[in-house]
Amino acid sequence: MEASDCEDGGPRPERIRAFLALDPPPTTIEAVSAWQRRALGDGLRPLGADGLHLTLVFLGDRDPAAIERAASALRTAASGTAAVRVVLAPAPIGLPPRRPRVVALEATSPAAVRLHDTLLGELGAVGVDVAERRRYRPHLSVARVRGDPPRRRAEEAVAGLAPFGGPGGHTFDAVRVALYRSELRSQGARYSLLADVELPRGSGG
Repeated sequence: MEASDCEDGGPRPERIRAFLALDPPPTTIEAVSAWQRRALGDGLRPLGADGLHLTLVFLGDRDPAAIERAASALRTAASGTAAVRVVLAPAPIGLPPRRPRVVALEATSPAAVRLHDTLLGELGAVGVDVAERRRYRPHLSVARVRGDPPRRRAEEAVAGLAPFGGPGGHTFDAVRVALYRSELRSQGARYSLLADVELPRGSGG
C-alpha cells in the first residue's frame, strides 16, 4: 500500500474506506438481477452484482494497520459460525424513508444480528472501535435513486415497485462474510475484497 503526497510535499497517510458484509449466493444475485431488469424504472439505477451485499459493520475511512486488525477480527468472529440464514421481505422500501436515496429489501436474520454483535465485540478488542448511532437492521440495497430529485419524485420512484420473490419473500444462506474496500467514483462505487471467511450452508437460524 502506498501513501499519496500532501500539498506540502510530505507523504499523506493512506486511508481505506471499508465495511464488513454478508454475501448472498449466486442464485440470489441472479434472482435480484432479474427483478431489477423487470421492476426498476428510469429513475432508479440498479446496483451491479458486485454491490449486492448485506452490510454488517461500516468501518469508514481507516489506516492500513486498522484494516489489518479488522481482518483479524473478522476471522475470529466468523470462526465456528453456523449457517447465516436470511429472509428478504418481498416489498421494496426506500431509505431513508422521508427522502429515499436507496431502494432496499428488508432482511430478517437473527444469525446476521448475532454475527454483527460478535463483530463489534471483536473489532473493539483489537482497537477498531465503531460508533453506531442506530440499531442494526439488516437489509439488501438493490438500487439508487438517480440524480437529486425532489422528495415527492424520489418517493414516487420507489412506491409501487413490484415485489421481489414469492409471497413469503426470498430465503438464502449467506455464502461468506467479507471485508471490502469501497472506492467512490462518479460512475458508482467499486468494491475490492480484502479478506473473507466462507460460511456453512444449512438450517441457519
